Amino acid sequence: MLDAHAHLISGDLDRYPPAPVDGELDPAIFQNPMTVERLLAEMDATGVDQALLVQRGSIYGFDCSYVSDCAELHSDRLRAVCS
Repeated sequence: MLDAHAHLISGDLDRYPPAPVDGELDPAIFQNPMTVERLLAEMDATGVDQALLVQRGSIYGFDCSYVSDCAELHSDRLRAVCS
């Protein structure tokens, strides 16, 4: 099974700082982030084999570092769509 549209949010704001395109960001979005570790655990629990990571422009703007790094680190299960 493939998740064709998975959004990630890093818990490491220093390494992956927010840069929303519209300049506005709700800080509550970081209270329970869908990190790559959490996504992989949920994929395992629900029988999802692979996922396509979609860049969160509303959080990271055009900086695709987090989804790119995650896809590289877990290349057997993840791919990234970047803007």
